[in-house]
Amino acid sequence: MLFFNVYNVTVSEGGVIKSITEVPVQLSDFGTLTFDKSESINSRANLFYLVNGLTQDSYIYQMGSNYSGYYQFELKVKEGYSYKIYLQNHTSESNLLPLFSSRVEHLGGYFYYINTSSLMRTRYFHVVIEEGTSGDGTWGLTDYHNTWDKP
Repeated sequence: MLFFNVYNVTVSEGGVIKSITEVPVQLSDFGTLTFDKSESINSRANLFYLVNGLTQDSYIYQMGSNYSGYYQFELKVKEGYSYKIYLQNHTSESNLLPLFSSRVEHLGGYFYYINTSSLMRTRYFHVVIEEGTSGDGTWGLTDYHNTWDKP
């Protein structure tokens, strides 16, 4: 079973909220997108997915139109597995999304930026899960910082 989260977030740099422009930013130019804090979650989509032999290599999930801006993609996988997220095609490392932690320390997953536009746009991402690599040790619903399970 996999637990996949997609967040649209407001980010800032040095306490100043980063604006979202109409200028498209190519994945190869994501290095120019700088921020150091995730301020708030604007929207969130969650997906539970039970992997089986019939769909493991061909599962396609579509989400409706949403906000533009900064996105955080995070997948919880079983210990002993890791994952990578690519834009369009997983056969080229140049399509690998940047790690969110490369901008904001201690935040997992990958990030992607979508500029504002009145046009409907579609993005295809490939999620590649690999066995035999070290994960972060968590899997499923883990939350060690809240008190929901304490009397």
